[in-house]
Amino acid sequence: MLIGVGLSLFGWSRLKNDLQLDQRNAVIEGKVINGYVTTGMRGGKWSHLVVEYQPPNHEPIRRKFDVDSTTYSSGLETRKTTVIYYPEDPQISRVTKFADLPYKILVWLGGAIALAGVIGLGCILRGVASRQ
Repeated sequence: MLIGVGLSLFGWSRLKNDLQLDQRNAVIEGKVINGYVTTGMRGGKWSHLVVEYQPPNHEPIRRKFDVDSTTYSSGLETRKTTVIYYPEDPQISRVTKFADLPYKILVWLGGAIALAGVIGLGCILRGVASRQ
């Protein structure tokens, strides 16, 4: 049940951030501090850039971004990348916009897992109550 809730919350937070950035955003050039690639258990590779950017009237922000391979290569070469951020909360930002379908799937799958957990827990509690 908790895993389902966690999956749903993770997917929803990504969808919400993308929606905010799609509706209202500002663009700034960021300085690429570092870049690295991680490898998953099944051999998949994910590229990451550590970027520092400073929105107007705000302290510098340093964040790790998941990026596509083109942005990764370009960022390491030029040491610059474009950061899109939400003006009201500059911590909400992205460098690469990925497809939102995987996050939607996480929300629905997590909800189904959580619902199955609630139903299972209800059945267990009903069985315990009927034995007494």
